[in-house]
Amino acid sequence: MELLDKTRRINALLNEKVGDRVVFDDICRTMGSIVRSSVCVLSAKGKILGKDGSAVYPSVFSKPCGTFIDDSLNGRLLSVLSTRENVRLDTLGLQDRGVMETEVLITPVRMGSDRLGTLIFFRRNREFTVDDIILCEYASTVVSLEMYRSLEEEESIEQRKRSDIKGALSALSATEKQAVKLVFEELEETGDLIVASGIAKKHGITRSLIVNAVKKLESAGIIASKSAGVKGTYIRILNPDIFEELETE
Repeated sequence: MELLDKTRRINALLNEKVGDRVVFDDICRTMGSIVRSSVCVLSAKGKILGKDGSAVYPSVFSKPCGTFIDDSLNGRLLSVLSTRENVRLDTLGLQDRGVMETEVLITPVRMGSDRLGTLIFFRRNREFTVDDIILCEYASTVVSLEMYRSLEEEESIEQRKRSDIKGALSALSATEKQAVKLVFEELEETGDLIVASGIAKKHGITRSLIVNAVKKLESAGIIASKSAGVKGTYIRILNPDIFEELETE
């Protein structure tokens, strides 16, 4: 019954977050209290996505969330194709203080045949049991669902960005597209400031052509502009994919 209660606590992470995102730190904290260990979630690229906040971590995993672990260590973790319990830190190439007293459980995070990341558990002076393995593998399923949802959201955002760019460029005339390219060339030299009249004079086009092109890109959310008075106009790129798309035009 105790095992069932613990699986229900893990499942509650999803049930309580219907329509919202499950934060990886929440998963780690819940699993840390259930399995009584320190917990860390890594992406397939070795990015630290979440931790339970406890202090019992090898130094390499003590980095802030959003940072990356060493590539060679991540490669060793990715080579673990099924759950491995009671792994010694020294077999992972780590030489932290207390290395001989720390037990590690490594669980791959998958969605189908895709490796999305790794779920790692640490604790001192106590081996992981069969029940722990069951709970950790169940937790990896929860993590995989959230990782997959996050990847889908990122892909959706990227698709929307590309769609916004295509829509913005389709609204530009051929001469306006050329004006945009000239503006971006100017930004490469000045950083973030353009003088429309100067560009117009230099390339033999009208100032209004440049102004209209900039306004269209701004209304599409591709750039943001701010007048600097007689100095010119500050331009900030909001969607950098515009550069790649312009090259194909």
